[in-house]
Amino acid sequence: QNRHAAKKLMSNPNYVLALKFIKEHDLASFPEGRYDIKGEDVYMEISDVAMIAAEHSRLEAHDGIIEIHAPISGAESYGIRDRRKCHQPVASDEAGKDVTYYEDTIERVMTAKPGQTVTFSPLQAHASRIGDGRLKKAIIKVRVK
Repeated sequence: QNRHAAKKLMSNPNYVLALKFIKEHDLASFPEGRYDIKGEDVYMEISDVAMIAAEHSRLEAHDGIIEIHAPISGAESYGIRDRRKCHQPVASDEAGKDVTYYEDTIERVMTAKPGQTVTFSPLQAHASRIGDGRLKKAIIKVRVK
């Protein structure tokens, strides 16, 4: 199943473009802000965020976006749950944005270090920013066609 998912991601030219961008650029050199890679189809957001404890995190998922998370200044943990097992959606406070939040519990946690990336497809609900202190990170958003 993971091999099939990876093959499907790699068949998306915008996803391949995003991975190439990450490989060819020093993400730490970018100041906070939004950077268009291919307009609305592929763009990067660099931010400095406050980390939170896992029990205070909230799962989210996107219908039309693949997200590639890349921690820059330290490690970041992510809570993950198969979206098909999410049954407790909550109202979004971000009207017009492609995001659904869930009150469901996290199934598993994984951690990425600087230089590593984590990809979340529309089939995965995820909670990011799990950890202590502050973190500079990149999120590359890839529109699903």
